[in-house]
Amino acid sequence: MVPGTKRKFACLAMGILYRMVTAMKKFWKSVFLPVLLAAALTACSAQADSLSFQPASSVPAADPEPSPHSASLPESSTPAPEAEASGEIQRTLSCGAAVNAVVSCPGSVDFSSLSSYSGALHSFDPEAVKNVLLGEGEIPCQKDETAAGSLIPGAVYHFFTGEDGQSLMVQGETVTYDKDGLYSSVAPWLHLDKAGGLYNGDLFPADKDLPFASRQQGYEELRQVLGKLGVEVSSQYDCYAVEESALQKAEQRLEETSPAEMPEEGGAAGRDALEAVSSEAEAGEAALAEVPADEDAGAVPSEAEGAPVKELPAERNAEPESRECYFYRLYTDIQGVPVTAHENGSVDKGTYLPGATIEALYAADGLHSLHISCVFDAGENQTLAQALDLEGALNKLDELYQQGVLEDAVEVQEIALEYVPVADASRVEVELAPAWRFGVLRTRTYPGKSNPQETVLVPDYEQTMIHALTGEEILLDQGSIL
Repeated sequence: MVPGTKRKFACLAMGILYRMVTAMKKFWKSVFLPVLLAAALTACSAQADSLSFQPASSVPAADPEPSPHSASLPESSTPAPEAEASGEIQRTLSCGAAVNAVVSCPGSVDFSSLSSYSGALHSFDPEAVKNVLLGEGEIPCQKDETAAGSLIPGAVYHFFTGEDGQSLMVQGETVTYDKDGLYSSVAPWLHLDKAGGLYNGDLFPADKDLPFASRQQGYEELRQVLGKLGVEVSSQYDCYAVEESALQKAEQRLEETSPAEMPEEGGAAGRDALEAVSSEAEAGEAALAEVPADEDAGAVPSEAEGAPVKELPAERNAEPESRECYFYRLYTDIQGVPVTAHENGSVDKGTYLPGATIEALYAADGLHSLHISCVFDAGENQTLAQALDLEGALNKLDELYQQGVLEDAVEVQEIALEYVPVADASRVEVELAPAWRFGVLRTRTYPGKSNPQETVLVPDYEQTMIHALTGEEILLDQGSIL
């Protein structure tokens, strides 16, 4: 290990651990992982990943056009209730499932001639990314040709450390940039995903401009940066205003609730996971504690033998002066339809894809963190064909639920038309298929552990995807990772 970077690599490892665990949200949904990792992450330079986010009311760029996150609905072959025209739908399916959902679909979609596209996983050039985010000067880089974690076979892990404490990791389809640790101080307290069981999106408004800049100003700067990286994003985005008072409320909420207070079934899983992650966090802290202070502040030799050494800063601020910022989630799209940020596929069959991620923190002095992963570039479109409109998709969902006994209370709360990468033998070359995604709240009933005569209700927020061209369900099987 190159002197002076050992601590930064240990911190980055903790950040990657945080990303891996949050990606498995169905397993960890009742676990207070961010509380455990916050102490370790705030001392680290690596950017931590947030959970995948339930889309809020998206913000259009100036002169908005029909968007993937707008409330307009496609024309339906069956006359829809009046409420559907405003982007909301309320009804009960014949299987008994309730539909009380906000619908996101561009009004310009022609369901009589929709197409899939070939897709290729976007691979980033480490040197080009470094030049955009850190500058074109000579910057120390650590490489690892054996590091796992990329969907691209043989992708080399690159870690850059700037003199001012900035850090950058590039490996294949993934870019993680952190300016000064602000993300690790903010991200553990953001729970904007209803599937996580710790939802606190009510604390972080999606329609508020902060004093230092408008949401649109931040978006425009981010769009330019992403364009230089070869990623073109939609004019629609989600933006959450993060203020210190809201973060303190979020911290208080999490501290006041423990896994032991959860329902029996959820609480047991939560406590087991809590112990496992606690052990990982303690191990990480122990590893950091073993790094000698003089080594952490040591000199970094260049790759050239005998070249003069370059000093790195001994420490970076563990806590930023201000945590006021915007959290952005941006999207790529195909003909105005967003590419999904939700996972699908099978882990055991090697077809699992985690969903496209473009997330950033923007504060008064500009970009503070950026995470990009699993973004696909659309290629040629395939044969145009008749596709399911909203009514057709609801009918398919109804049929799907009727195949079994629907014992749980089911409520469809979100419906969106999206392009979904579907993998077969390769996760680098995929089919980008139009699909209807249903966000479903399923309330499961269990007998109480202490008193089997009592029932315990456990909410479970899940995603169901229906291929708009074939009518088949796009399955998610997390298999052995659970």
